[in-house]
Amino acid sequence: FHTMGEYDVDQLPYLPMVAEEFAPSENLLEGNFGIQKGWKRDGLILINEGLQSDGTRLESLKRVIYFYWSQNLPMEATVRLTQQWMETKHNQHSKDYRQHPQRVNQQIIDLTQWIYDHFDRSYTLPDSAHIVDKGYLTKELTQTLVVASQGRLPILKFGLQLFAYLSPRNTGKNKISVHRDRLVEWSSTKNYLQYIDHFKQQGLLKRDARYKVGHYAKGISLLQGYTSFDRALQLEEDRPASGLHEIIPMVYSQHDYAKQLKAMKLERRVINMQINEIWQEEQRTIPVRTKKATTQQRIQEYLAKHPQATQKETALALNIGLRTVERYAKK
Repeated sequence: FHTMGEYDVDQLPYLPMVAEEFAPSENLLEGNFGIQKGWKRDGLILINEGLQSDGTRLESLKRVIYFYWSQNLPMEATVRLTQQWMETKHNQHSKDYRQHPQRVNQQIIDLTQWIYDHFDRSYTLPDSAHIVDKGYLTKELTQTLVVASQGRLPILKFGLQLFAYLSPRNTGKNKISVHRDRLVEWSSTKNYLQYIDHFKQQGLLKRDARYKVGHYAKGISLLQGYTSFDRALQLEEDRPASGLHEIIPMVYSQHDYAKQLKAMKLERRVINMQINEIWQEEQRTIPVRTKKATTQQRIQEYLAKHPQATQKETALALNIGLRTVERYAKK
């Protein structure tokens, strides 16, 4: 019997699990890419069409890198693809690249490092990773869950988490395995089975009741068709909404939500408690709302100082999307 000698695995280079010649598919770059907003949409357009005008190289690079980051590409792949894009699609609009290509390539490396590090620090996930971890809901499914919850907020909270998690995994026919730890995290050890049975009684899902020793995942099937991501509720941050405080205010106004609960014969006191919890908490913690107000304020302050500035000039000066300026400049 022969044993292998000791070997220090720390000496091995890190090899990311990505094809050496990775490149986005033609479908990704040319097809209808679902819901696209802001920088991600701008980045996809730039990848296809190249630089649009002189003096836009830096802002265009940010958007191209952001798009590749949103697709969960490794940093090295993003650097390489962005450098290739700059080389082939500068469209003679970049004097810096024509005169100093090596400097621009280094800037691409620095920008990519900064963008990836920034999102790591803020615990922001790329699209595919976010969808796998958090899932997504549509307006129609959210309304169905509100009715099915019968005005019981803990059950609604659990349902929003569970059905969002199931949506990207649901083909309409398959049984989806959900680990007990997730179910407990969304509710409690005492209540999660009760909440699953509630939605089962409402005709929204069925659960595998068979017990297997040492098996902690629950097999759950949705009694509805495939939920398309094209109709997913999206935030300004260009990611699917998740959780009670993000989702409900995107589907209901406070008046409409109160009206829905009133139709369920809930007391006014209970209705007010739910309204306060959902909307007050949302205003206090959801960054997209703060960001929205701050963006509007920045745009209006800039236009007050520079009344002759065009919307495009305003967008470039404030480093935000043109569509955002168009939306808020009129208010």
